[in-house]
Amino acid sequence: MTRSNRADPIAFSALVPGETTAAAAAVAAASSAETDPFVAPVIAAVSPSLTAPQFETLSRRSLQRLVRALRATSVLLVLLGLGALWSLVAAGRERADSAAILSAAALVSRSNDSRLLAARMTARSEGGDRWGARYREAASAFVQSLKQLTAASEGAPAALSASGVIASGWACLSLEKQTLALAASGQGVPAVAALSNGRYVGMTDAFSRGLSQLSASQGQRLARIDLWQKVVLIACLSLAAAGGLLTAAMGLPAARRLALWRKTVSARLQEREKAQVVLEATQVRLQADLREQAQALAEARRELGEQIHLRKGSDAERQLLTQAVQSANDVIMITQAEEGMSPRVVYVNQAFERMTGYASSEIVGKSPRMLQGVLTDNRVLAYLRERRAAREPAQAEVLNYRRDGTTFWVELNIRPIVDETGFQTHWISIQREVTERKRAEEQIRWQATHDALTGLPNRLRYQDQLAEALALSDQRGSTVGILFFDLDRFKQINDTLGHGVGDKLLQEVARRLEGQLRAEDMIARIGGDEFAILIPYEEIEDAQICTSTTASVAQRLLDALDASFLIDGHEMYATASIGISIAPQDGTDIETLLKRADTAMYRAKDQGRDSYRVYTETMGARALDRLVLETNLRRALDRGEFFLLYQPQMDLITGRMVGAEALIRWDSPQLGLISPLQFIQIAEETGMIMGIGEWALREACQQAVRWELDGVPLRVSVNLSAHQFQQGGLVDAVAAALRDTGLPANCLDLELTEGTLLQEKEALMILNALKKLGVRLSVDDFGTGYSSFSYLRTFPFDVLKIDRSFITDLVEDRKSEIVVRNLVGMAHGIGLEVVAEGVETELQRNTLASMGCERFQGYLFSPPTTAAEVLALARRSTPTPRRDRRYPVLATAKNAPDPNR
Repeated sequence: MTRSNRADPIAFSALVPGETTAAAAAVAAASSAETDPFVAPVIAAVSPSLTAPQFETLSRRSLQRLVRALRATSVLLVLLGLGALWSLVAAGRERADSAAILSAAALVSRSNDSRLLAARMTARSEGGDRWGARYREAASAFVQSLKQLTAASEGAPAALSASGVIASGWACLSLEKQTLALAASGQGVPAVAALSNGRYVGMTDAFSRGLSQLSASQGQRLARIDLWQKVVLIACLSLAAAGGLLTAAMGLPAARRLALWRKTVSARLQEREKAQVVLEATQVRLQADLREQAQALAEARRELGEQIHLRKGSDAERQLLTQAVQSANDVIMITQAEEGMSPRVVYVNQAFERMTGYASSEIVGKSPRMLQGVLTDNRVLAYLRERRAAREPAQAEVLNYRRDGTTFWVELNIRPIVDETGFQTHWISIQREVTERKRAEEQIRWQATHDALTGLPNRLRYQDQLAEALALSDQRGSTVGILFFDLDRFKQINDTLGHGVGDKLLQEVARRLEGQLRAEDMIARIGGDEFAILIPYEEIEDAQICTSTTASVAQRLLDALDASFLIDGHEMYATASIGISIAPQDGTDIETLLKRADTAMYRAKDQGRDSYRVYTETMGARALDRLVLETNLRRALDRGEFFLLYQPQMDLITGRMVGAEALIRWDSPQLGLISPLQFIQIAEETGMIMGIGEWALREACQQAVRWELDGVPLRVSVNLSAHQFQQGGLVDAVAAALRDTGLPANCLDLELTEGTLLQEKEALMILNALKKLGVRLSVDDFGTGYSSFSYLRTFPFDVLKIDRSFITDLVEDRKSEIVVRNLVGMAHGIGLEVVAEGVETELQRNTLASMGCERFQGYLFSPPTTAAEVLALARRSTPTPRRDRRYPVLATAKNAPDPNR
């Protein structure tokens, strides 16, 4: 038989599988290469014409090439490993330099903030001992940190140099020492000016920016070094693994491997020769059957042609269906339905490629699980497996991964596909992307439990978390700390600087407070400027330990507000009042614990603010008193329970009474006579101050008209609350009061505190409108609030009132005298009259007169008194000349303190 005929056994076996099965199997076994991965290449090259010498030469050459390749690869791996080791050592040195500079920069940053604050306060206190000591301490820490940064930078590469930042820091320190030397010598005003001018501020800002840039650059360099070390380490491990595999491969002696090859191939050659003989004999029998097979084949072709003709119509329908599926917007995926196997994909449409970024060739034949990852919900996957095992439809929302690693949500509907006999052959799934809807739902859930302004949990979320903490506390016998946090005078910031600044302040405060808490603690914004903090103590059962620990947290929160806030160009300080309640000591339910923490917070406000208080049983009674006071206050105006007292204002030269300041009092039938200190704050917090203030304005105007009708024309002064000034309608209210009472506008003096004028543009418009009415304007308590001489130059004031705190020590304290004298001179220089408050001795009066002060009020002449008494005092206020006095003796002199002033 010819060589070409010997190559046809497979064709014959396809036609007559029953007779050639054994022969074909023998040939296949002789040609297989499953014995050994190293033997396979050689055996695969064996053909029926291969002789023994040819095989010997082939196997020896293959082995020699393999050994040479293994040796060369081993040498290359050793060289690469040494290079990687050198790279790791160099990167470690650079990382150490960057870490040292970054640590030193952090120390400089922390000491810089303390030093700046201490420097300003030392200058303002003219070198006061307490602030001076704090500045020296802060400056010493700053010097040490600069030296440490200098040491860390020495020897470092140029990229790590911090010489520019260090030089800037020394320059700032040098200027501060020169400036504070002026403050120590009593030149406080030049010292404050020096620390506020553009040069110093620019130096400190440049230093801070340089320090921040240095820290950022070193941090980025550390990150790059760490990444490089990880890459090199992975490369080293890969090289080690490759080397191990090569060593294992080279471990088997070449002679033994060659002998194994010879033995295996020899056996295969013998088997092939036997199989060839069998095939040749089989061919003789098969040729006789070829004619019969040809006839059968012709008949089969005829029948096939008929079937093709019948199926052309169904092919067109199938093509139309395929086009519809491919053009669908939703993903359509078909998978196998083999029992007990993970389904394999057999078809996806074009929408799948658009949605996932995978080509169809990358997913066909693989499991759909390749689209899922660590964020996919295992509960959903378990549900889908259950439905697949039951051969039932399923519907779910699943988080999948795109090819680029991003995630997306799909709404998945799966249905089984069955044939005409009812047997399931495949699964079909239709997937619609719902990522945007899921994000919207997540946003809605977040908004329902979080504050939109600060991003903190809201009251609802806080109460849920507190309920869980209380339940856990009850089970374990542990304790829980609740803090109620309220910013002091926050409404004044909103009213003066605007709600935009107030909102940004709340955001900054929230960030500072979060930074002081543990991960397991919780802070929530539960109202305008109110925050609540939850501190669970799983290991603390003793209430006293819990209380002291919570108190230390409260103090830490207060300390976090010590540094100033810079918002939209406004530097401001914020303080807070904190109330503390402890569970289960102060209650076991949410409402009681929050109420008692709120009560403790108000106690902290009543006792001076900027502090915390722990709830006690006695506070409950005080809270009840406040509630009773607020309830009665709401009805006091309608019941006519308010009345006015007047404190006379005297001319320092003539000794005549020239005016009186109206002061409101409250006489409650239930509570008795109540000081303004007790009810004014409540009236401002509840908004009742608007009605009360308008009543006081009209009543004072009417009284001034009565005095004029009695022959004693006096100017009346009325205090305006910041709430009245900022709520709008003030100008109309003043005009209506003048019109309805008939009081000349120049007989009304409106007094405003400095804090009312922080929002300069709006304040100037209102003051100009009031001036057009003809009333006089006074700035009250000057020097005690947000004092700024620019207010006096910008706003149309007529009178400056010096606060009594400066007058009290006027005679005994040289500094107070200098301040008052400068205030009087400055006021006169810009055309303002000066009124001194709280004058109680003739020596104070004489000193003020020598300074040129025009008017005064205080107990030296009269405390606040009734309108009738003011009329009598005015008629008796004609001075009596005396030769031994430069100034007249006034009618009365009372030195008792005024508890209601």
